[in-house]
Amino acid sequence: MTQTPGDVVRAFAAAMAEGDLDRALNEFAASDIVFENVPMEPPAQVVRGADVVRARLGALYQVAKAESFDIVRQVEQGEWVFHERVDSFRFPPGTFPKGDVFVMRVATVFHVQDGRIALWRDYYDFGCFERDLGVDLAEFGRRVGHAYTPA
Repeated sequence: MTQTPGDVVRAFAAAMAEGDLDRALNEFAASDIVFENVPMEPPAQVVRGADVVRARLGALYQVAKAESFDIVRQVEQGEWVFHERVDSFRFPPGTFPKGDVFVMRVATVFHVQDGRIALWRDYYDFGCFERDLGVDLAEFGRRVGHAYTPA
């Protein structure tokens, strides 16, 4: 049975929620995937290649446990998939001043080509870091072992 682009995105989100970054990238992403965090500025804003995406997100997944990548609504138009999602991660107690759970509402655009995600573009509010965790993006990056640069 052929998967629609929406099916591919749902399976990708499920693997991410299970904390299986390797499965998400190996089974559902193109090897030359482009991952863009729109609120960030270069060079952190855009990364290319499944191995680079794995390295970027791997720092987060080593520290935190993914709890959910809940798709609230999703729309497909040909190879393009648009969805609203709520991501949740749990950190070890004491990692952040305001708490251990981080919840981020995300609007995302995916381009699926030949059954694989070629583009993954996230839009979100930087305020979620301060609201949930009590730190800005730079401090968040230091605590999870990755240097993020806000726009």
